[in-house]
Amino acid sequence: MNSHNHPALASVGAWLFRWVAGLRLADGTLDKPSDSYGKGWKKALFAPGCVTDPRLPSVTTRLHTLFGPISASWHNETTSLSMRIELPANTAGIVVIPPSISPAATTVTEGGKTVWTSNHFVSGVSGVTSGEVVDGAVNLEVGSGSYEFSATV
Repeated sequence: MNSHNHPALASVGAWLFRWVAGLRLADGTLDKPSDSYGKGWKKALFAPGCVTDPRLPSVTTRLHTLFGPISASWHNETTSLSMRIELPANTAGIVVIPPSISPAATTVTEGGKTVWTSNHFVSGVSGVTSGEVVDGAVNLEVGSGSYEFSATV
């Protein structure tokens, strides 16, 4: 066997980006295609999946897209989860605070300003346009720019 060009070898990297780091397209392809389908990284989804495993306390990733680089990282401490994302110009994103952190008992801040508390979205933070609970997780809509979220229980 001389060929190393197999999907099995590429799927490990895709799994690390999509589920461990939590960075993937927000085009609905996991459920049903949305209006973002086929537009590449015009809208990113940042939803880390392994934040409660103590063997993996933090992850950092960077992805080069046609719109520019997208960077994302998360760090889990015992009482808080820090999440950082940088989106290039003319893009948007959805930041998902995992359902393992209860929306009702969580306060989420961006740059020291509260965007989620007492189970509801708090407007007024530049770039953070909305927030809601979807499938037990807090989803925050953001525009292009740099964001640093902190979720505390």
